[in-house]
Amino acid sequence: MSQVQIKVSKNGSLIPILNGVYLHSMYNPEKEASNFIQNNKHQINQGNNFLILGLGFGYHIEALVNEIKDRDYRIYVLEPSQELIEAFLANKPLNNDRMFIQKLEDIKKLYQNSMFAEFLAEKPIILPHTTSFNMHQTRFKEFLNFRASLAIQDYKDLIVPELRYKFDQIQENWTLEDYLQFTDSRTKIEDTNDLLFLALNEIFIEDRGEV
Repeated sequence: MSQVQIKVSKNGSLIPILNGVYLHSMYNPEKEASNFIQNNKHQINQGNNFLILGLGFGYHIEALVNEIKDRDYRIYVLEPSQELIEAFLANKPLNNDRMFIQKLEDIKKLYQNSMFAEFLAEKPIILPHTTSFNMHQTRFKEFLNFRASLAIQDYKDLIVPELRYKFDQIQENWTLEDYLQFTDSRTKIEDTNDLLFLALNEIFIEDRGEV
């Protein structure tokens, strides 16, 4: 369990301390956040969807939102500490319907969240909050290095029961690539995560009335 303390910076801003580590500057966290934007300017200009690794108290995220406020953006924030998430929401209520906070837990379970899985399929720009990333390197690297299983039956339990009959047409030893070939998909595939999302999309396409 994480221990969260909150102190006031020199300029009056709230600073979370997670397990003894200050997550933002104790002098001017807003200026530090501005530097975060400048250091990541090139990447930020490459798209509208962002995956932030590390919540802190959101100064870097507020700076990002200010930078992209005129775009049709979405932001997901991955944070391993539930205690920090709760402290953030208690002190800085979330008033942005384009920003979502996702606890980083078992990575396979993250893929059971359909909104988050679809967001990842869009290949968002990844921006690590340096202090948070350094604190949770193992967890974040595990997430970044994750590769979806190629065995399509591994995903049967992720599907709502009323749609699982779709898997009856799939041979037990088929991979996601086998299924895509079966459905004659012509979508470009770059990695195993693409296989996952494309194959599941093909499985449900009939139920969405698109055939």
